[in-house]
Amino acid sequence: MLRPSLRWAGLLILVLTAASGVPCFAISQDFHQTYALQPGGSFELQNVNGPVEVRGWDRNEVEIHAVKSARQ
Repeated sequence: MLRPSLRWAGLLILVLTAASGVPCFAISQDFHQTYALQPGGSFELQNVNGPVEVRGWDRNEVEIHAVKSARQ
């Protein structure tokens, strides 16, 4: 018969293995916002992760399109 500590270790390994097989679902939300920006102005972008693309254009505003997502 197995010792209790080995039984608990085996059970823990079984539970962790089963949990890793469960797919992770993500919640996502589209974000679209426009902010006024005067000529010669600047803005600061803080990003936790993921790619960022910045393009210039001839308008006095900053337009942001993003997808915010988190795992459940």
